[in-house]
Amino acid sequence: MADNTARAILGSLILSPGLLTASEELCDSLFTGRDKVIFSMIEKIWDENQPEHIELPLLADRLDGKVSAVYISSLLDGICAIQPAGFVNLVNELARKVVARSIVKLVSDGGQEMVKTGEVDLSSLQPLVKKYESIGEKERRMSDDIRLWVFTTIGEFGLGTAYKELGAKTTQEQGLVRAVICNLVKDGELAPVGRGYGYYRRVEKTLEEVDLLGVAPDPIDLYLPLGLHYLVKLYPRAIVVVAGVGNMGKSALAYDFIKNNMDKHDIHLFFSEGDSGSLRERIDQHKDRMLGEWRFRAYPRTQHFSDVIFKDSINVIDYLLVPDKFWLVGEMLDEIYRKLGKGIAYVNIQKDPKTEAGRGGWFGLERPQLYVTLDKDYDIENPADNVQHCVAKILKAKSWKRKWNPDGKVMKFSIEDG
Repeated sequence: MADNTARAILGSLILSPGLLTASEELCDSLFTGRDKVIFSMIEKIWDENQPEHIELPLLADRLDGKVSAVYISSLLDGICAIQPAGFVNLVNELARKVVARSIVKLVSDGGQEMVKTGEVDLSSLQPLVKKYESIGEKERRMSDDIRLWVFTTIGEFGLGTAYKELGAKTTQEQGLVRAVICNLVKDGELAPVGRGYGYYRRVEKTLEEVDLLGVAPDPIDLYLPLGLHYLVKLYPRAIVVVAGVGNMGKSALAYDFIKNNMDKHDIHLFFSEGDSGSLRERIDQHKDRMLGEWRFRAYPRTQHFSDVIFKDSINVIDYLLVPDKFWLVGEMLDEIYRKLGKGIAYVNIQKDPKTEAGRGGWFGLERPQLYVTLDKDYDIENPADNVQHCVAKILKAKSWKRKWNPDGKVMKFSIEDG
C-alpha cells in the first residue's frame, strides 16, 4: 500500500497488536488487497492470545505465502511503537484521506457528467461529506463523556466500574477509556491507587491556607474516662480510639464519656450492637443519672460512619467494624477525620488479646490523637461473676498536659454490673 499513513498503521499493529482495542472498528474498513489479508491475520493472532507484539516469522508463517515476507518487513521501516490515543488519531487521519479521495473522484465524475448532460446528481455526495465530518466524532464525544464521568465520580474507582458505568462494552471502547485515563494521569488530574493495576483517584489540588494569627490553640474542655483528661489535651478534629478485647469495658467507658460530657457538648452516638432496648438497659445501669437526664442522640449504625458524622459535635462510634482487609482501618479513620470540623470522634474498635494494638494494627495509630487499649487483667484470680478486671494502656498520646510523655502508661480498673 503506497499510502505512508496506512503503512504506519499496519506496522504499528505488528509491533503492538493491542492497539486494535483502541480503534478496531475503523481499522477494519481501511485496508484492501494484501493489506486486508495482513490486517485480518493480525486481528486473528490478537484474538487468540493477545501477545505484546507479533514476530515477523510467525506472521509470515500464518499467512502461508499469501503475502511475501519482504513486503511484511517493509511495513516496519521507520515505524516505532505508538500509544492508543495517537493511534486513534492516525487511523482517523487515514480514514479521512480515503473518504476525501472518494469525494474528489465523485466531484470529478460529476463535473464530467455536467459537461456532457448539463446536469449533475449530488445525492451520492452528501453521505460521503457526512461520513467525512463524522470521522472521529464518536471518539471525541465518548472522550468528553469519560472526562465528565471521571470528574464527577467521588472517591476511588477501578477500570471495571468505568467500563460498566460508561457503557464501554467493545474492546475499542474500553481501549479509549484506558487512553483517556492514561492522559489524565499524565496531566496530573488522576493518580493511580496502590491496590493493583487499574485503580485511580482524582488529584485534589484545593488548599485551604491557615491564618496562624487567627488561630487560638485552645484544647476542648472534655472529660475522658480513667482520668485521661489530666494527662492529655484534645483539639478540634481529634480522633480518640479505644481498642479493647471483647467484654473488657469499651462500651462502659464510652457511656461514661457521654455521661460526663453531655451537659456541655452536643453528642451523637452510633451503636452497632443490639437494639434500642439494649441501649436503654445500658443507660439504666448508671444509677447516678435519671433516664430523662441523658442528653444525647443515638442511632443504630454498622458502616460508612463518615457519611453521617456531625462535623462540629462529639461523635461516639461503638464500635467501628473493621473488614478482613484490616489495613483499611487507617483509611476509615482518615475518612472520618476529613468530615470533622470543630468536633471530634471517639471510636471503639475490637482488639485481639494476642496483639498490642487493636484491629488494623499499627495502620490505625496514624490518625488518632489518643489511642488506648483495654485488656483483661490476668493477675486477678477467681474474680466475681459481676466484675470485669481490666488493664488500660496508652499507646499514643499526641498532646500532653504535663511535661512527660504518657505513652506506655498503664492503669488497672474494674467494671461492676456493666
